[in-house]
Amino acid sequence: MDNHEGQAAHSDIAGIVTRWSEGRPGSTLKHHTGDYPIRLIRVLTTHPAIFRVHDNFIYKYGRKTENYEGKLKCFVTRGDGKFKEEPRMQPSDLRQALRIMDLQVTDSGRYKCTLAGTDRFSEIYVIVLPRPEDVKIVFSSQALNASDQHVSDIQRRDELNRPFLRFDEKLILNCIYYLSKGLDNFRGVHFSSKILKPAQKNDWRLVRNETANQPHDMFFWIQSYELTKLYSKGIAVEHTANCDHSYKPIQHIVRHEGKLAKTDTDIRIVQNFVASLFKPPVIFNWGINTNQTHVTSSLQNNDCTSDGIESFTLKPNQRVPEGEFNGSFHSMHYRSGGWTTVWSIVHFEQKLYVENCSVNETVLKPQQNKRLFQRPDVKEHYGPFVLTEVNFQCVVLPNVIGIVLIAFNTEGANVNVGEVENAYAESLINVIKERLKSQSSKVSVKPSGNSVTRHRLVRVRTGWAATVTRGQQIVMIWDTRHVSNGTPYCEYRVNESIAWSSELPSEFKLEIISNTPGYRLYKTNSNLTDSGQYRCFGPDKKTSLGPVRTVAVVPASED
Repeated sequence: MDNHEGQAAHSDIAGIVTRWSEGRPGSTLKHHTGDYPIRLIRVLTTHPAIFRVHDNFIYKYGRKTENYEGKLKCFVTRGDGKFKEEPRMQPSDLRQALRIMDLQVTDSGRYKCTLAGTDRFSEIYVIVLPRPEDVKIVFSSQALNASDQHVSDIQRRDELNRPFLRFDEKLILNCIYYLSKGLDNFRGVHFSSKILKPAQKNDWRLVRNETANQPHDMFFWIQSYELTKLYSKGIAVEHTANCDHSYKPIQHIVRHEGKLAKTDTDIRIVQNFVASLFKPPVIFNWGINTNQTHVTSSLQNNDCTSDGIESFTLKPNQRVPEGEFNGSFHSMHYRSGGWTTVWSIVHFEQKLYVENCSVNETVLKPQQNKRLFQRPDVKEHYGPFVLTEVNFQCVVLPNVIGIVLIAFNTEGANVNVGEVENAYAESLINVIKERLKSQSSKVSVKPSGNSVTRHRLVRVRTGWAATVTRGQQIVMIWDTRHVSNGTPYCEYRVNESIAWSSELPSEFKLEIISNTPGYRLYKTNSNLTDSGQYRCFGPDKKTSLGPVRTVAVVPASED
């Protein structure tokens, strides 16, 4: 090939390359007359183009010695095709490279550098990957705008520090992406959600999708979603939601050299949350303990949990001594809107009603109660519920026929505890009345509309220690609810052949039982001479406070 043919072939090849670069169909060589082979391939040059925050960008000049310092001007465009001068990209003749040190997300873009107004370097992409903090999930009661504060207004957290929704609270999940306009690919945003417990899929709908410009060629991209199924009555639904950003370069544009790790390119923000609606509280049978073994066994039996209280028709054989009845149990309920109480059921003058027992409820902490919190039945409810230890003390008066442990959960704001308890007490009393009339009664206890309850109710028979050993305490309880205020009047006689006397044996004391309508007549250290009959009246000395009590003091072993 002579020089003329060489120049012609060069011109022809240059034309084909130009057409390829412009996206136009190529053509055959017109001046190829020699018998030499030609192989023409298209290549794509690459350079390190994708970085993490705080990396350094270095782009070699490509020749051994170049002097550009003070001569080169560099420009950047981000999305709109308009170039503006960018002084952060500077030439370094010492390094023979263009450099941007300590890269930030705001450095992303397509760069060019000019020498005396002519492009010297062009099509240089710099992509600085978003940081994990540039992707957020924000919970709110309504879809957020870019101008809103990007913080959650769902303030309540459960015991595991998860956002906790109750009753009719609304939830919008806002995926907020803080991105540079200099990225080449914006197809990496993704939202997903599912129900963890009970495990199932969950659908959602996009309620708002907007972008808002920010300084330094950045922008907010906010996608707001609403779940189609948030609540399920009777359970606490555990949800999980993901806002993802996965960056993949358009390689023929960015021309990145090297592989990308998913740990750098993929950001996943996960948030678990709970939505509870009328989830029933729990009273554990294993945690019940009282000072009367047979009552403990009855309260631990699941028959006593029925809303129809069928077990109340069975009259117990063993009696509960009049006086102090105490115990403890473990319960789980809402921290806010949940509580426990203990009542005695009183049957007096053909009327039924409840009386409050003294209750002290303590919220337990996992750190101090590791064994309890390792129980599967506690783990099942912990988070939406707290675990509590309840200590109670009742005064069993002669007319008490039942003991009930109750746990309440309520929904909604401005719950009146008294109204909720009164409504439940009224329903409970009505069911007991029907049960006492007929074993086949179909009525059940119904809580108030904004509450859900669980109870353990047992029927009891009261009695007193009619026979005591010398040296033991004698205790008799008298009910003053049907008499006027004032100290009761009590009498004693040795037997039926002796007249009643207001003079009681020595060292007997009469005292009111705090916060009850009961009085306690007692002697701490009994003598054989204390045997006999006792009776008490109201302050009018006429109204009987109960049946005559016959007490027998028997000798001790040493007697």
